[in-house]
Amino acid sequence: MSVPDIHHDRGHFWRDSHRSAVASLLMVPALLGWMVLLMPVGWALQSALGLDDTQLLYESGAWGVAAFVVMIALAAVPPTVGIVLGVKARRLGERRLGAIGVMANAVIAVWFVLGPVLGALFG
Repeated sequence: MSVPDIHHDRGHFWRDSHRSAVASLLMVPALLGWMVLLMPVGWALQSALGLDDTQLLYESGAWGVAAFVVMIALAAVPPTVGIVLGVKARRLGERRLGAIGVMANAVIAVWFVLGPVLGALFG
């Protein structure tokens, strides 16, 4: 009776980690495309709430605040995915590139999510 010969493909793990790290970094430019897709949604919400182009969503009461929260949550999708992919890449062994992806997406998340929230609270 023969024993099966098992070969572990270490390159497979490198490829998955590298792919996750690169995908994490690609979430940075993907945010631009995502924002272009969200712009008509924001305009539609402004129009539905009876706001003009210079008014902010949260200025129209409870429905405006709800719309603002939805828009912030949608804006957070690409950086959140980028952070998750960067952490996955780090766990799979791509430490440096994964860390760069996590940091880049974290900075973007702070800029595009925390900035408007703080502006709405204190502005």
